[in-house]
Amino acid sequence: MLIVSLILSGVLLVAVNVTAFRSRSVLRSLWWCGLGVFGLAFCVIAVLPTFLLHAALTLVAGLVCAWVAPRPRVFLATTIVAFLIAYGVTGVPKWLEHDKLKRETASISVEDRLAYEDRPLELPDSPSVGADVHLISMPRNQPGILDKDGGRDWQSNFRERALQQLHEGQVSAFVNSPGFGVGRSFRPTNRDIELPDESPVPIDESGSIPQESAASMLVGGHAALDPTSPDLDSLHRASVLDFAFPQGFGYVKDRSRVYGFRPHRISKTPTEGLAPGSWRFRKLELVSLLKHSKPAVYVSANLPRMSDLHNAPTRPLDAFESAALPRLAKDDLVVHSTDDRLRVLGSIRAAEACLACHAKKQGDLLGAFSYHLDKPGR
Repeated sequence: MLIVSLILSGVLLVAVNVTAFRSRSVLRSLWWCGLGVFGLAFCVIAVLPTFLLHAALTLVAGLVCAWVAPRPRVFLATTIVAFLIAYGVTGVPKWLEHDKLKRETASISVEDRLAYEDRPLELPDSPSVGADVHLISMPRNQPGILDKDGGRDWQSNFRERALQQLHEGQVSAFVNSPGFGVGRSFRPTNRDIELPDESPVPIDESGSIPQESAASMLVGGHAALDPTSPDLDSLHRASVLDFAFPQGFGYVKDRSRVYGFRPHRISKTPTEGLAPGSWRFRKLELVSLLKHSKPAVYVSANLPRMSDLHNAPTRPLDAFESAALPRLAKDDLVVHSTDDRLRVLGSIRAAEACLACHAKKQGDLLGAFSYHLDKPGR
């Protein structure tokens, strides 16, 4: 809005001085300032504070000039000084902040980093398991976890609009925005775009989970979850939404020009659906389905963060993950339950909001989460 403010200030500067020179009276020209300060204050104070300050300073300068030296030439000098002070105090800092925001949210391309998605996903065949092993499959939910508005709220949409205004040009955005007058647009600020910094969330290694052999990992199991089992659907939904982080999507003009994107990450230990003292969350790992020649699990000391996993080591699927993965073609969750342990594999699917960057179809598998839960007394 700085351009609009400059235009209005220029009109005010010309109007007061033309009136002063023609009427030979400084006081008669000040009604223009009154119009700017009082007549427009109700609609410009929030969006054009620089122009409002300029009008107020011009009014004060005119009153002082009319009292001390009521000559149009002196008044011209004071109005120019008022203009420079107003834009030096508020206009220049806002322009510098605007320029800084543009540099900090410069466009990035996701084409190269997601080039592996061109390869079609082929899930392996399910390995044979013993007759006493029971894997519980939970059907896909409709709509999907991220399908409702892409998991986005008004803050996400406001941030996207602010980034669009920042990088598409203020004048064109103002002209093409719906609405009336200065209310049609706003000037993005750091508060509109900035997201809080987040530290990695380490996996709790206290009382670490003992390593299981492939032979024992799927031994036994229950045919159904007992009443004390956690709400696994809520746990997985909350984890996927936290990981996707819709507020950090930013403004996607196309795959090669993405502004203000924050990589996907888990920001907190998942606790949704876990009753106190019943089951305990132990570990969450990200399963890569597309990037590598075979599905693999990223190895990290922290809960999954894509910014940290770019070159992270991987491990092969364990026995449970290998048996459960083929079922994700139709189901969202696959569970192996014993008396004191739960293993869960949950799907991460492309929603409509994901397709701006991911070259997949809505509902396609992008990855999976592998969960470890156990009884607190284990």
